[in-house]
Amino acid sequence: LRINPGQGKGMLAMGGETQFGMDPDTVLSILLDVNHLSNIKIIGIHGYLGTQVLDWEIIIRHSRQLLDIADQLQKDTGEFFSFIDLGGGFGIPYHESDLPLSLKELNVGLFDWQTDMLRNIHLFKILLSNPDDFLSARLECL
Repeated sequence: LRINPGQGKGMLAMGGETQFGMDPDTVLSILLDVNHLSNIKIIGIHGYLGTQVLDWEIIIRHSRQLLDIADQLQKDTGEFFSFIDLGGGFGIPYHESDLPLSLKELNVGLFDWQTDMLRNIHLFKILLSNPDDFLSARLECL
């Protein structure tokens, strides 16, 4: 299930019920409704938190927010996710005034954040995804 908590940043940050996902209350309702169906098993969630994010601190904050939502959903349903896709949103500096995303700072921030999460939330594996544009743009520069 794709969650759009409505707190995104970047070039395209839409909140609530959009083509980019559902609000957490809708996700909770779906999870509670499918619990009794033997032919449907929801194994994880995906987060939409924005696109074109150039600030590593915002990416960390988004990731924490999504994991807080996931943790609450698991507590509310008694079900555990086998994965959480944090979405991505890594930005590309298109304009001269844009500062590039600091991979060094992001790496340190992700390591510190993951260490903290592993101490507190150990019920699922974490997947970072969708850095496609970011990686492609870096390759085009070579």
